[in-house]
Amino acid sequence: MDSYADQLLVSIPSFCIVAAVLGAFSLRLSGSSAVKTLFLAKLTVFGAAASSIMVLNIFIRSFIEDKFSLLAVARFSSSRLPFIYKLGAVWAGPPGSLLLWSVAAVVLFALWLATLKTDGSAFNATAMIVGASVCLGLSLIVLLVARPFACSSTAVTEGAGPGPLPESVWMLIHPPAFILAYSTFMIPFIVVVASVFGGGTGTGELYAQLRRWLLVGVGFLCLGIVSGVRWAYIELDWSGYWVWDPIQNLSLLPLLAAIAALHSINAMQLCDKFRRWTLALAPIPFVLCLFLAFVGSSNILKSVHTFGRSEVSSSLLSFTCVCLFLWLFCLVQAVRTVSVVRVRPGIFRLDRSKILFWSNIGFVVTAAAIGLATFMSAILKVVTNSTTIHIPAMSFYGEVISVAGIALIFLIGFYGLVDLRQRRGSNRLPILICCAPGILCFGIAYRLANRTLLLSLACACGVFSIIAVLIRFFVALKNREKIGGCICHLGVVLVLISAGLSGADRSVQTSLDEGDTLPFGGWEFVYDSFEKKITNDVEQAGPRIFLTKGSRHAELWPHRKSYPGRPQVPVRSKAAVDTGLFADVSVSFEELTPDGKATITVKIRPFMFWLWFGAVLVISGSVLAAFEGRSRLLPMGLHGESAYG
Repeated sequence: MDSYADQLLVSIPSFCIVAAVLGAFSLRLSGSSAVKTLFLAKLTVFGAAASSIMVLNIFIRSFIEDKFSLLAVARFSSSRLPFIYKLGAVWAGPPGSLLLWSVAAVVLFALWLATLKTDGSAFNATAMIVGASVCLGLSLIVLLVARPFACSSTAVTEGAGPGPLPESVWMLIHPPAFILAYSTFMIPFIVVVASVFGGGTGTGELYAQLRRWLLVGVGFLCLGIVSGVRWAYIELDWSGYWVWDPIQNLSLLPLLAAIAALHSINAMQLCDKFRRWTLALAPIPFVLCLFLAFVGSSNILKSVHTFGRSEVSSSLLSFTCVCLFLWLFCLVQAVRTVSVVRVRPGIFRLDRSKILFWSNIGFVVTAAAIGLATFMSAILKVVTNSTTIHIPAMSFYGEVISVAGIALIFLIGFYGLVDLRQRRGSNRLPILICCAPGILCFGIAYRLANRTLLLSLACACGVFSIIAVLIRFFVALKNREKIGGCICHLGVVLVLISAGLSGADRSVQTSLDEGDTLPFGGWEFVYDSFEKKITNDVEQAGPRIFLTKGSRHAELWPHRKSYPGRPQVPVRSKAAVDTGLFADVSVSFEELTPDGKATITVKIRPFMFWLWFGAVLVISGSVLAAFEGRSRLLPMGLHGESAYG
């Protein structure tokens, strides 16, 4: 079976090489000869996709059947794991995650090719060359470096397992969602490079495809980020937003770049200069995803996502540099060859195109600031050769990123009002409906929050934008227009506001005897009894806590887990969380004191429910926007009017 799997693994880059060669050869042909050659190349990619699926199936079966002769299975799985967590162990290490990435990239490339008409054009030929080359690079890293089917040097009868932290339902979603996002962003990279070098930057179908695939990628990436945040919230008891983890911070960079590219696509119907913005921004998410994968495997930054330097880091860095230089070359070529229709600037007139322009500037600057702040400590340590330098990243994110978030919230609402005003003439009623509650909210929040300016501005802009987006949503429903963008905007506003407010949590730590009561934040916490459980060689022990506030009652069991059969695994705490509409209550068990008291930490985190709800809106809105309607997006200079609503 292993030799069969190795043969299939070798066949994937072989298919990719053949497809790239056929694509290059078709450029020298014309007419039916080029069509037949490209059709043969497309069949070759389908063969690579079929081989990829079979290889992944064999690899997954090895984990399910506990084939510890494979090094990856012995290192990341165990016979003690339930079936569902054995599936999670498949992508717990570099061999499985890179194999899944390579398979997803080849399969998505094949699916995208299936939607294209094989017409022998230079665009199709260039897309075949670029796409097959990218898939070739990923498959070679898997074959030569990650080596998922490498065998153990000694006989192994039991695996080490992935550790207790990844044994969570959220970790079954988090890594695959990221990998699917990485693979999906590959398609816009291919489309832009092929359109610049193969012609077709003025066709509407090009931008329709870019919009669709970018939206799908944003949906997968948001799902990956949110599931990771949820996992950290439950398993690591992180307080609210997770801005102190560098890998999670860097995951925002491809998201911001993709959103900026989507705004550029939407703005092309208003101003043709955004065509260059689109061609410049659309490939960046894939390059940033490659860079993020390199950082996660290189141990440059300390994070819960890194477990030491991996042997694949050098290969990923080389592949990232190749794609980066290809993007830069494509950017230079686009600036030289793509002409746009000049629009007379209006200094004092704010329209939708200017709002989108400044929002794009904000996305790019925010992404650069996040990247710089994340790497600043590492850069200074290299430059000054010091290990004692510490950058207060929390104060940076608390101030600079908060200002950027408030500006983004305001722009979302302001864009909705400008759009409504241009649709409905000089009607000022929507402006009054949005601004009056926002101003009132600012005054109330400024008084109640001890004159905290940023918090008051965030609340005011949030109320202003939520009302504006809801009005725009109902207008779109009434006129039977697309509503995916409105749902996304509403979700973004809710996420930003709740993420900011969740930082105003309150906590207390105390030791209680059985029967003691702790009053805190309007709640009463009663320590009822101490309970122990032993299941599947895992010992769980902690206090049973009853909490009450008015008509709201809950029973929580925070506990500490120990692993008697695995002494190398440290004891860890698992917090218990009661989720409410306006506040979450979290209780974590720290230790038993010598006199038998239970030491617990109680945290009250406001508006966490709305963070998760907003994230669901962003994901569902992205998917809906990707598939609602199939209208063509044409640059303004090529048709003179909007092509979609």
